[in-house]
Amino acid sequence: MNFSLRKRRAAAAAKGAGVDGMLVTHLPDVRYLCGFTGSNAALVLAGGRAVLFTDGRYTGQAKAEAVGTRVVIASKPAVVAACEWVAATGVRRCGFDAANTTVAGLETMRKAVPVKMRRGMFVAVGPLVARMREVKDAEEIARMRKAARVGCELFDGMLTYLQAGLTGGGDELRYDRGQRGAIGAAAWPGYGREVAEAGVRDAGFRCYSRRILQRYDAYRAHGQGDAG
Repeated sequence: MNFSLRKRRAAAAAKGAGVDGMLVTHLPDVRYLCGFTGSNAALVLAGGRAVLFTDGRYTGQAKAEAVGTRVVIASKPAVVAACEWVAATGVRRCGFDAANTTVAGLETMRKAVPVKMRRGMFVAVGPLVARMREVKDAEEIARMRKAARVGCELFDGMLTYLQAGLTGGGDELRYDRGQRGAIGAAAWPGYGREVAEAGVRDAGFRCYSRRILQRYDAYRAHGQGDAG
């Protein structure tokens, strides 16, 4: 993924919205812009720079995933550290996505900057990054197609094991432990590792024989369209 291009586009969108910096705290947006998949993060775009704030649990992960983005391991809440950095950098109007920021979250942001800066510092600019995410680039489309092929392969593989009325353990059947996790790892780097590890841990894939067969038959009947 071209994260550098995404960050530049996000910064340009922020500038177009009338702010000179942007604070991103919605985790799907953070991941989209820099690749970081951790559960605690705040990303700042300001002055041509991108800085990711997270905590010590993610030291190695953040540096490995957020390539090209400066990583700061904060000893305080990531959003607080990010806001302090924004104020110290000289940003006067910092955009944020109000749709993904609670009233309490905004209050935390304001308290993290000097009193004299609180009134006009944080400006709601709308879901700028979410709108970017709606438009898929060529690499994303290729991955989506690959994931779809994996899903079709799963259906085909299941049919070699299942038949109408087959039950197992409360009408459930554990399917192909570990093997399909490896396929998932190829299609979804990041997510796939978790799938693969879950498979190795005997999590497997659960399926319901009648439902799978019904959905698969509908899928075939509609010319490989949406089976609902």
